[in-house]
Amino acid sequence: MMSVVEKCGHDTRGNEIYVKDGEKEFLDEEFSKAMKMYKNSQNRVIKESNSNRLGFTLYEQNLKNDIWVPRYYDPDTEEELKIMRDSEEFEMVSIQGLVDEQILEMKMVGATVSSSEYNIYDKVPFLRTSDIGAWETRNYAVQNVNEETYLKYKENQKLEEGDILFIKDGTYRIGETIILTEHDLKMLVQNHFLKIRSLDRKRINPYFLLYLLHIPIVRKQIDEKTFVQSTISTVGDRLNEVILPILRDEDKREEIAREVREKIMLRVQAKLEIRNIFKAEKDKGVCYEH
Repeated sequence: MMSVVEKCGHDTRGNEIYVKDGEKEFLDEEFSKAMKMYKNSQNRVIKESNSNRLGFTLYEQNLKNDIWVPRYYDPDTEEELKIMRDSEEFEMVSIQGLVDEQILEMKMVGATVSSSEYNIYDKVPFLRTSDIGAWETRNYAVQNVNEETYLKYKENQKLEEGDILFIKDGTYRIGETIILTEHDLKMLVQNHFLKIRSLDRKRINPYFLLYLLHIPIVRKQIDEKTFVQSTISTVGDRLNEVILPILRDEDKREEIAREVREKIMLRVQAKLEIRNIFKAEKDKGVCYEH
């Protein structure tokens, strides 16, 4: 029997959390519910019709790659994917399946750069996992590298417009992404990123893929397949197991891709305009002290 308990009754500071049910308050925890399922289940076997993430039975033949992490087998996720499979609206394909069909290409990218090779004074941005969020990079990189360091790793990166950079390991930022525009190609990428490229843009538009990687059912799968190794978390090759629900309606796919691209390009344009303001002031010789 396995259980995925998400609420433990207190926050990260140890303060107890309560929920109201009518006039009464109860500790917001799920251990008691999981324990009740355990006690009521003969030989730890829970019928599939009664199972949920708080209590389910995993049989030995269903164990994958010697993984004993309960959330990896969350039956609620499987049920949600099954509903989508049964719908005629989606084609359910794993990331590995798209790679095998040569629709997607996934490559390790980036460099392991020592602290002596980057600083705030050089010109080429050094993109680290902390530099991205909400599908965009900071207006200015916190750290930079010189041209020589950039050229040393450039061929290993081979960045192109439309490539998606996916944070594959680190801490809580796994799964965060950015899509590269023509303005992002000259930079050095930290080695905690994975490069995902659409090789068939008619089948999978890069901007539609960006959207897919962030819908709740996909993010949930990514979280469930992310494990802690020593002091660092990683999704590793398990990312290939993630199932993507691809809309069968090509017009809807293109509409989503177009909307996502429009919003991202508005942000890009705004960032360029802000940079031009500072450049104009610098050209005038205006300097502001911090």
